[in-house]
Amino acid sequence: MRTDEVLFSFSLFSLVLCFQLCSTGDTLKAGQKITLNSLENLVSSNRTFELGFFPLSGSSSVVKRYLGIWYHGLEPQTVVWVANRVKPVSDSNSSGVFRIAEDGNLVIEGASSESYWSSKIEAYSSTNRTVKLLESGNLVLMDDNLGRSNYTWQSFQHPTDTFLPGMKMDASLALTSWRNSTAPAPGNFTFTLAPEDERGSFAVQKLSQIYWDLDELDRDVNSQVVSNLLGNTTTRGTRSHNFSNKTIYTSKPYNYKKSRLLMNSSGELQFLKWDEDEGQWEKRWWGPADECDIHDYCGSFGICNRNNHIGCKCLPGFAPIPEGELQGHGCVRKSTSCINTDVTFLNLTNIKVGNPDHEIFTETEAECQSFCISKCPLCQAYSYHTSTYGDRSPFTCNIWTQNLSSLVEEYDRGRDLSILVKRSDIAPTAKTCEPCGTYEIPYPLSTGPNCGDPMYNKFNCTKSTGQVNFMTPKGISYQVTRIEEDTRTFFIHTNASYSCSSRRDQSNTPNFPFNVAECIPDVGVLFRWQPAPEPPCNRPMDCMNWPHSTCRETRCYCDLKYRWNNSIMSCTEEEPSREHLTHRLALILTVILGSMAILACITAFVLVRRKKKAHKLDRASTQIQESLYESERQVKGLIGLGSLEEKDIEGIEVPCYTYASILAATDNFSDSNKLGRGGYGPVYKGTFPGGQDIAVKRLSSVSTQGLEEFKNEVILIAKLQHRNLVRLRGYCIEGDEKILLYEYMPNKSLDSFIFDPTRTSLLDWPIRFEIIVGIARGMLYLHQDSRLRVIHRDLKTSNILLDEEMNPKISDFGLAKIFGGKETEACTGRVVGTYGYMAPEYALDGFFSTKSDVFSFGVVLLEILSGKKNTGFYQSKQISSLLGHGTFPGGQDIAVKRLSNRTRTSLLDWPIRFEIIVGIARGMLYLHQDSRLRVIHRDLKTSNILLDEEMNPKISDFGLAKIVGGKETEASTERVVGTYGYMAPEYALDGLFSFKSDVFSFGVVLLEILSGKRNTGFYQSKQISSLLGHAWKLWTENKLLDLMDPSLGETCNENQFIKCALIGLLCIQDEPGDQPTMSNVLSMLDIEAVTKPIPTPPTFFVNKRHSSSASSSSKPETSLQFDSSYQEGR
Repeated sequence: MRTDEVLFSFSLFSLVLCFQLCSTGDTLKAGQKITLNSLENLVSSNRTFELGFFPLSGSSSVVKRYLGIWYHGLEPQTVVWVANRVKPVSDSNSSGVFRIAEDGNLVIEGASSESYWSSKIEAYSSTNRTVKLLESGNLVLMDDNLGRSNYTWQSFQHPTDTFLPGMKMDASLALTSWRNSTAPAPGNFTFTLAPEDERGSFAVQKLSQIYWDLDELDRDVNSQVVSNLLGNTTTRGTRSHNFSNKTIYTSKPYNYKKSRLLMNSSGELQFLKWDEDEGQWEKRWWGPADECDIHDYCGSFGICNRNNHIGCKCLPGFAPIPEGELQGHGCVRKSTSCINTDVTFLNLTNIKVGNPDHEIFTETEAECQSFCISKCPLCQAYSYHTSTYGDRSPFTCNIWTQNLSSLVEEYDRGRDLSILVKRSDIAPTAKTCEPCGTYEIPYPLSTGPNCGDPMYNKFNCTKSTGQVNFMTPKGISYQVTRIEEDTRTFFIHTNASYSCSSRRDQSNTPNFPFNVAECIPDVGVLFRWQPAPEPPCNRPMDCMNWPHSTCRETRCYCDLKYRWNNSIMSCTEEEPSREHLTHRLALILTVILGSMAILACITAFVLVRRKKKAHKLDRASTQIQESLYESERQVKGLIGLGSLEEKDIEGIEVPCYTYASILAATDNFSDSNKLGRGGYGPVYKGTFPGGQDIAVKRLSSVSTQGLEEFKNEVILIAKLQHRNLVRLRGYCIEGDEKILLYEYMPNKSLDSFIFDPTRTSLLDWPIRFEIIVGIARGMLYLHQDSRLRVIHRDLKTSNILLDEEMNPKISDFGLAKIFGGKETEACTGRVVGTYGYMAPEYALDGFFSTKSDVFSFGVVLLEILSGKKNTGFYQSKQISSLLGHGTFPGGQDIAVKRLSNRTRTSLLDWPIRFEIIVGIARGMLYLHQDSRLRVIHRDLKTSNILLDEEMNPKISDFGLAKIVGGKETEASTERVVGTYGYMAPEYALDGLFSFKSDVFSFGVVLLEILSGKRNTGFYQSKQISSLLGHAWKLWTENKLLDLMDPSLGETCNENQFIKCALIGLLCIQDEPGDQPTMSNVLSMLDIEAVTKPIPTPPTFFVNKRHSSSASSSSKPETSLQFDSSYQEGR
């Protein structure tokens, strides 16, 4: 018995322990946490909601985890709130936790305290904070010191895509859809209070533009439920919300348990309730209900009808905007006229339209109408209706001055609307019937005895509704839903009782001018009317609208020498008399016979030529099929790129396509397939058999630059294979046609996103960062990793294409340059590229290198970060480009290098400065003597000496450098370029430069390092205007230590300092023959006991303006000219 008691006690203890370990509470205290793989989630008190981490994999195999709230126990899992929707935790990071941080915030952290999400409230160190999941689904953060009812933070004020009962929706709250069903990141649609709407109505926005305006939410019982769900909210200020100024009463309170309002990723706002019997969510209300609810769906002056199948149509007196016009979609007036006798109003009923632009009070509708006409062409329409404004005028005249949009006809709660139109635009002839509502009644169709042709009087217009009906021979009336004058057709709506077999009886009815063109069971019938005969008349005046006709009997018959043309409904001139016709016929026959003889000869010649050509084409086609992937030889033979050796063109595997196959793929280069136009020809989209999409670049036949581009692109892109370079799929050369075929990029170019205000928000930071990294990888491949080292020379945002996964592809290699061996730079006399992206040394002097692409990449990077173009950037009068702006939107700063900084000079003590001097000397010695290409830098200065993280000097900016071949040691130029204050005298004055020119510049740099002062802008006294003169004066006075930078202090080695100052004076001597070589300089720096020569005086430059500009002269013997700014190194 005792054993049984022990077993029972142990079992009970185990059961309680298991319940405590496996069950979950609703509260998390400071020091507790929920881990990524934790089984202990938070569950609300009645087990309605649960909080924890949940996985989503999306289209990729990588599993991402999010912290969210979902309905506990429901299948499938229904998530109502997500914390880290922007930054998920990867499945590989098993250390993700949710906890209360030390500063009192709720946080999701990963390894090394990496932050994935934070509640971002004011930091407050408290160990008494508690987070709790309420039964309403609200996650609240409480401070126990302030009381349980005082929430420091709550998820109801930061929703994602779901509105739950109990939320308060005000101007600061918005529901933002998921990107898709497997990506909780913010999508395109947002549900919020309508912007700038004092009525407090709601709206769905798409990419910050109105998509659906919820002007009424009480059309049925389910919409009343949604209205009540949102109706207890507050709008701007403290006014309570009441839809349409009506109070909604229901027979009994609605049970909102397990119900939610969802803004889904497709733009549909849904009210869902859980069906306990079916075990699934039931969609009880949604919107927009159809296309007509979408804001501005039909465009300006276009009207939508949800009761028929026509979609959008233009109002009478308006015509569709031609495709490609800047106005966008919609309609425009056929003509504009403000002559009182030529204008009228199109009176429509039950029309939904946007709010009026003006509201005035008039006694009669005639006053309202006259006011609108007086404001023509500003006034577009008016509406006159009874108003309720107390003791004010009971009649209101609403005026629209902007283009009418979001028009819907047959709207239950619509208004009467009168639209100002030109009379001749809706009734071009006296016999044309007036429009019926939104339907134009073209001649000869008739809705009454006073218009149209009596034979076609089978139509009836209901003025009160604006509806047109058609009467069949059997006397049955059907609603007309479409009338098209161009095709002479109209469509009637039928029901299930209508039999398509009866159309034969209608077609055989005598004097019935309508034929059935098509019958669609249970939908409707398409009729075509016969061309109109001569117009009817009762008196001569009736024929005035038809020139060259006279009223005889009952119709306007054409006069002599004229005959009736029913296609244009007018009398046209008749053919000449028989004699005249015989004479003309004989002349025509003579000409025809002669022409036929000539044509026969030409035809025979062409046929022979064509047969020969066809034989050649068949033979060439056979050869192409046999050697489809031997394009290296074909490209070399067709284009004649003899500069490439055989080893350089091995491995090109690009097929050659026929011109006929490309014509078929692009639909004869149809404008509908045109993607854009490059500098050398248009680009089309082509679809080859199998559904493969290809971008087809057609080289302009008149562009010689385009020919060079074609040669470059076939050779380069075929040999360059990288995931961030655009792939060449093939090429075509036939006659004058030169065509390139690329892989098709559905997202087009990068500039179409970052410079488009409506699409730039689609590129969030992770996508932009991946694009930047992808471009950098592609450029590294071109510069370093590919077998052909390539300089692109035209890198810009419009040449970065994006595939369907937003991966960047570098394209357009028409201006690219191949470097062989160890080449790193070159020079050209033909500078081509794009303004704003070209490096200065390339744009000004034709020097280009891999650094030219680096400059272009920097511009592209800044444009991606800022969303602004470099060209056309006008931040202020002083800054005209993005590169000089220095600060990005939002306060993000960028690094801006300055030549000197007195606050940082103390960081360079004497040992560091001495190592910098030695490092520069070694670098210059390598350029002058040890490298395979002997180089004269020509622009050595302190701003071109870059320091790495260990303060090692790196010589940069070789834009003005000159390569010296063989045993050359000096040269001459008529174009002096460089930086004032660093140029040797013989170079600045006579254009002579040599290795000693760099030695002189090194001496200036050395003295600047020692003194901490610039040579230019040095004003020690009126007699000495340069650092060089100051140093020489101290040398002659035996006071070289006075040259020392005061910041060096006690760290300076005086012997080394004097040695370096002496070397600097030796380098800046007036005669180049007296100056040491860089080999001598390095020997003097490395060896302590060495005999140093006595320096001779340097050349002193006397300049009254003391300019810090860069010199540039084409005539050395005359006065120097200076560039616009001091040349500081990049």
